[in-house]
Amino acid sequence: MRTTEATQDSTFRERIAISDEIGGLRDKGVDEDDARLLTRLDFRKRLDERLAQFELLDRAPTGEVSPDPEVTTTATKLEVDELRRLLDESRLTTDILDARRWYLRGNALLAADRNEDALTAFDRAIASEPDVHQVHNNRGTVLGMLGRFEEGDVAYRRAIELSPESSSPHFNRGVSLGKMGRWKDSLQSYDRAIELQPSDSPAHNNRGAALSALERHDEALAEYDRTIELKPDQAGPHLNRGMALSQLGRHDESLAAFDEAITIDPTNGPAFNGRGDELAELDRAEEALAALDHATELDRDDPRLGRNRAIVLAALGRYRDALAEIEQRLELSPDDEVHLYNRGVALALLKRYAEALASVERAYEIGFDDFELAETHPYLEALRSDPEYGPKLRELIARYRPADEDETAGH
Repeated sequence: MRTTEATQDSTFRERIAISDEIGGLRDKGVDEDDARLLTRLDFRKRLDERLAQFELLDRAPTGEVSPDPEVTTTATKLEVDELRRLLDESRLTTDILDARRWYLRGNALLAADRNEDALTAFDRAIASEPDVHQVHNNRGTVLGMLGRFEEGDVAYRRAIELSPESSSPHFNRGVSLGKMGRWKDSLQSYDRAIELQPSDSPAHNNRGAALSALERHDEALAEYDRTIELKPDQAGPHLNRGMALSQLGRHDESLAAFDEAITIDPTNGPAFNGRGDELAELDRAEEALAALDHATELDRDDPRLGRNRAIVLAALGRYRDALAEIEQRLELSPDDEVHLYNRGVALALLKRYAEALASVERAYEIGFDDFELAETHPYLEALRSDPEYGPKLRELIARYRPADEDETAGH
């Protein structure tokens, strides 16, 4: 049977914990002060009144008495032009205030998960004032919430163009690029965010996630250590540190990291899941099952948990229970290639070879590509040795293995 590393999705929220959720904002203010803007709006009103007086005078014959005693016939065209310039500036200020109102409305709508309405509000803000980088940054965030990552990337790049020294758009662009699987580009964005803000613990954490996705686990571990140094009381970096250590085969240390995450956050399902994985690696199957059971209680909808629990049940010789667990998870994710492959293994352990081959073939059709596993794993030894079904398994592997892969592996 096979498990995979838990998905390490970054997050737009200004926090460290790794999550599948995209949301939140790293910038929440614009540079202008509302009170000062309101004062300037009052100034605009007075300018309107004053300019009207001058325009009346400009059209009147020389020497005519002005409606306003303060305005005299000595007013020059230069004074009128200056007032008009100031009035234009005040109108621009009105646009800025209107943009800020739409911007704050967009933030509130995003916080309420009204993402389409939030996007409309940010678009209205940009229509009023197109060059405020925070609006483009948060517009990218809501586009990410809607799964429109390419458009979100355009918004982040515009925010960076407007304010290249702001770390938030670089950070959020790194998140979005990671969601698109562009981990090398994501890593570059986190590099820039950290260059601008070296003590930004979420950026270090998510840089580690990008390195993990690139299978650069030693470097990822260093980033998680740096994150913990900056924010030792957050469970997320300890969780990710445990994952990196597991990938490096350092299972005792990995177990300790997951335990630390659980100490910080006793409701952290992925941490219990990781603990169960490492206990299984250390041949402590009963303890592993207890940890995975607790993880499942905390989050029944996490498909990783059922997958790993089934593996431990198989290790305990509870093949029917393992199959039942996998079937339950396939109801939630019917096209999960790892679940389908593991279903085939469980069926093979129950000597239901025809059904096992059908499930393994379905996994290969969807994209499961660890062909060597089927050729070498002890759980499939009986199937490989069966005079009828062993040749069929080899034929199946040969059919789906890419032509440029070593076809002699495992033969």
